[in-house]
Amino acid sequence: MDNQDKLEPQVIEGKAKLYKLDENPVFYNETQIFNRDFSMLAAHTFLKYHMPRDAIYRSEANILDALSASGLRALRYAQEMEVQYECNDIRRKGDNEQDALLKAQWVESGKSAESYKQVHVGRKAQVRSTVWANDISENALKSIAFNSEHQDQPVTIKPSLSDANKLMFSNQQFSVIDLDPYGHPSVFYDAAINALDNDGLLAATATDGLITCGRQPVECLVRYQSLPAQAPFCHEFSVRIVLGSLAQACVRARVSMNVLFSFYHAHYLRVFVKIDKKSKSGAADLLNHIASFQYCKKCGVYEQAQTMGEQTIFVTSKKCKICGQNNFNAGPIWTGKIADPEFCQQLENEITAAENNENQLKLVQNKLMKAQIAYIKEEHDKKALCLDLQTLCSAIHSPCISQNSFMSYCASLGRYALPTSFMVTGAKSDITIDELAKLLYIWHQLMIACGKSKQEWTGNKIEGVKITEQNARDIFTSVGIQNIDEIIPKIQELIGESTIDISPKSNAKWKELRDMGLFEANPQKNWGPKKMK
Repeated sequence: MDNQDKLEPQVIEGKAKLYKLDENPVFYNETQIFNRDFSMLAAHTFLKYHMPRDAIYRSEANILDALSASGLRALRYAQEMEVQYECNDIRRKGDNEQDALLKAQWVESGKSAESYKQVHVGRKAQVRSTVWANDISENALKSIAFNSEHQDQPVTIKPSLSDANKLMFSNQQFSVIDLDPYGHPSVFYDAAINALDNDGLLAATATDGLITCGRQPVECLVRYQSLPAQAPFCHEFSVRIVLGSLAQACVRARVSMNVLFSFYHAHYLRVFVKIDKKSKSGAADLLNHIASFQYCKKCGVYEQAQTMGEQTIFVTSKKCKICGQNNFNAGPIWTGKIADPEFCQQLENEITAAENNENQLKLVQNKLMKAQIAYIKEEHDKKALCLDLQTLCSAIHSPCISQNSFMSYCASLGRYALPTSFMVTGAKSDITIDELAKLLYIWHQLMIACGKSKQEWTGNKIEGVKITEQNARDIFTSVGIQNIDEIIPKIQELIGESTIDISPKSNAKWKELRDMGLFEANPQKNWGPKKMK
């Protein structure tokens, strides 16, 4: 347009620019930059390394932004995906019907079957990427059309004015579907599964954290068929609620799923899942990764209860084994892995490629994404749910034990322990509740002895737990105690030969993860979604 140079973009994000139309003020959610950045990265990585077979046959990978609104996400997809992706040409190998026909024609022409294999196996196919922007609002589509004409490079977007579910139930041709609703995505699961290519990518956002973290348990049950947990691990529980609900939708559709990546960030969560529409046996297996939990609201200790695919009854405790409070029921949730390690590595590779201008991505929050991936890569297949050391120690009226001491203790028992992306004072571990109770008892007794704790131990009495004198001295030093020699004689019942270690020695790997900045404060006061001025 002639007046293009006079227009000033109201928002610049990645390679996309948003311009304000006077009659159509645009809603811009600054808190979701990380969401959109990760969506660009995940979609590009998926198409580069995991292009669906259906897309290769079509020579086209369709990306659907199902709830476009301002169109910012679609504009970024249109400019930050590769114009064409080069893939192994699977149309010319394998035992599919098209391959058999091509091979028969090759042999009928007088050539050998072996020469067919030599010529065709290993060939490359070019698959172009096409972006669809769908919204039920005419104003949204007008804004998208206007903005498409005012980018720094030619942009082609297929507009769609439709209810998202109606569009997805009437189409089965999308390699990537992005669901970014205001609220919960579960109402779109069935349609999205229908519309995806086999082995296509479903990306979904949920912004109803108050619901999934326990404020409205009945509403959570209605939306996700799962009871939330009012516990420190509620963010991870929320991610697993959404994945569990999606897994149940897959089971209903007789399809399977592979979780490629998931995270909780700020006030929302995001999941990236590959849908396998050919594996009916895999669909049934999903039920073995969906389970209920019982947990304590006071100290945050939990036990896995009934698995959905298990017919025998699993009995858990009515009372918390740490503090004696009543346990509460929650779930069912997804208990399987929350990411794929190979995909994590591929994500990291593509961030590096973007920084070196080796792909089309223009990412805004590289550092934060690297931190998120580093954390999730470590905990992707670990035991579901995390422990909050702050809450545990508060329940026994003691100062918080350090993550380093917790890690030392777990290592001395042959257990794993690592930091979690879901809370700054949390840790993932396969430690048992009985082992945890022993640690908390020792810690509490040491804090009583040095005057850091005033209230006596109220849990079950624990006998025969010992630590070395040097270990006790290290603990007292770490909490700033000066008169250690006066205290040691008072705790002789705890001192003795022991393989238990709770020394607060630093762990380089933990420190490296913590220093990556995943838990940095909000960039400014009143940071949140706003309309463009």
